[in-house]
Amino acid sequence: MEKTESGGSVIEGKNSFCGPAALALLLKTDTDIAAKAIRMVSKQYAVKGAYTSHVLKVIRKYRGVCVKNKELKGMPQWKAAKGSPLTLITTELNCGEWHFMLMHRGKLFDNHTKEWVKATEHPNRNGRIVEAHVIHTKPRLLKSDVEKIIHAWLPRYY
Repeated sequence: MEKTESGGSVIEGKNSFCGPAALALLLKTDTDIAAKAIRMVSKQYAVKGAYTSHVLKVIRKYRGVCVKNKELKGMPQWKAAKGSPLTLITTELNCGEWHFMLMHRGKLFDNHTKEWVKATEHPNRNGRIVEAHVIHTKPRLLKSDVEKIIHAWLPRYY
C-alpha cells in the first residue's frame, strides 16, 4: 500500500472517487473497502460521491479523532497546506464541484494524483477550502473490522 520507489500509487482499488481515496489513505486500506465503509454509514448503493458527514462518521467509527478548523475556510489550498498538520479538507473546484483532499506539511493528496504532491504544484491547488478537519488521531482498521466491512449487508436497488 505504501508508495513504491518507482513512484507508483500510494493507494489501490477500483473505486476512483475522492472520498474513498482520502479514507483509504487514512485507513491504510484500498479504495474498495473504504467505499464499502462509507456505504455502511450512508446507506448508498454506489459511492460516486460522499458527504463530509459520512466520511467523518467512518473516521470516528474506526477510532479516529478529528476537529473542525474554521480558520482555513475560504483559503486556497496551496496557502493553507504550508506547515499544516494532517487535515481532511473539502474544497470547491472551479467547476463548482466539491472535492475531498488530504493536506499535510505543504503537500496535497487526492484521487487525481494518487500520491502526495507539493501544494504549489498540485493541479487543484487553487480550489477554496469549504471545510477542514484536523486529524488528531488516525483511524485504525483492525482485521476484524475489515472482515465486517467485507461481509456487511448493503442495500440493493433493482
